[in-house]
Amino acid sequence: MIPRDKLFLCCLLFLFNFDMRLSNTDYLGVYCVNTTYDPNSTTGSIYKTSLNSTLSFLPSFASQETMHGFYNFFIARVFNGQFLCRGDVNTDVCARCVANASLEILQKCPDQKTATIWLDDCLLRYSNESMFFRTDQNIILSMWNTQNASDPDRFNQLLGDMMDTIAIQAAIGNSGKRFAVEEANYSPFQKIYALGQCTPDVASDDCESCLRNAISNLPARCNNRRGGRVLFPSCNIRYEVYKFYNSVTPEPAPATIPPPPRPPPPTSASTKDKSQLSLQVTIGIVISTILSLMLLVTIFVFLKRRSRRAYDANMQETIDQAGILNIDPDSLKYSLSEIQIATNYFSVNNKIGEGGFGPVYKGTLPNGQDIAVKRLSTRSGQGVEEFKNEIVVVAKLRHNNLVRLLGFCLHGVEKTLIYEFVPNKSLDYFLFVVIWLLNTRGAASSP
Repeated sequence: MIPRDKLFLCCLLFLFNFDMRLSNTDYLGVYCVNTTYDPNSTTGSIYKTSLNSTLSFLPSFASQETMHGFYNFFIARVFNGQFLCRGDVNTDVCARCVANASLEILQKCPDQKTATIWLDDCLLRYSNESMFFRTDQNIILSMWNTQNASDPDRFNQLLGDMMDTIAIQAAIGNSGKRFAVEEANYSPFQKIYALGQCTPDVASDDCESCLRNAISNLPARCNNRRGGRVLFPSCNIRYEVYKFYNSVTPEPAPATIPPPPRPPPPTSASTKDKSQLSLQVTIGIVISTILSLMLLVTIFVFLKRRSRRAYDANMQETIDQAGILNIDPDSLKYSLSEIQIATNYFSVNNKIGEGGFGPVYKGTLPNGQDIAVKRLSTRSGQGVEEFKNEIVVVAKLRHNNLVRLLGFCLHGVEKTLIYEFVPNKSLDYFLFVVIWLLNTRGAASSP
């Protein structure tokens, strides 16, 4: 039987009508770090599910013009990742490449926490360590043409000049990309074509430094060859004696507007007209500002209501699928005084640990049952009814390694989760429910 996560990924990619077959020229290479996760553990299961779900949605981002072929994605405290499409490809090609890369990287690095894959039109990588806004030049992939240049001295001189220009132009960047191409006449009948690119999140100086490092590797890896590539996770270069990229239209320079003719000396009448014109301009600016603010408020209210409707529909569907329409959320509710007495008023002596979402206390109910109380951070902006509905769903969750959720407590800004207490259990067991709640909230708020 096909695993549900991979089946879901395949179905979603099918909706985009992508050809999932990779030709030998599409796939370039992959790097899988030896550090792995245990998919059967709670934390490993969270990592795998979150990663597979996130990768399945990447093609939709790649198909958006506003992304400019680049996107940083992450799940807080779980993993970071990004994809980068070649700067000359359109959104359809970019989305198809990202979809292929998402499938290939899971097949070639099934349980690795860190992985990078290069395809001809894109790169995809993820890691449990930070990667944004910095260059990674520790991993290198190089490829070269098997044929040598007929005039290597002239060839290398031209190539060096072209690569120097590319490093400067790509680092400057335009249209949200750090990408540049160059071509030069090698002979009356042949040209050299070259390309360089960085991930747009790195600084200009870091981009140029990364590209120059890649260029410095050409003599050792592609010396005198008619074509070659050097690829880092953060930047890459390529050259060939044939045009391997699409035509890139440079941005037109802003038109030069001739200065207006010098006005005649002002008269008393013209001064009056000027004052009236100034008043009209001021009134126009004020009215435009007010209308703009009203439009922004209208858009905000509309998005807020749409987000709420999306949440209600998502939660209702989840409840319907779980078959728990007959559960009253208030039947799971505990009073604050019950929890305070059970935990000796959240005594330090009762505290058994603390995670990123708040501390956990051990307590005992009047009937003698031991409980674990997760005191959530008060910074959450979630509504009371949303919180109750999600508790109803989570209360029905069953997992081999998950302790049972008994209920909740709401009192003002105070929000707590009450679990059955199981000795020698890690905080990961309590964090799983909190992460599930946050993921549910995030999915509901998506348009």
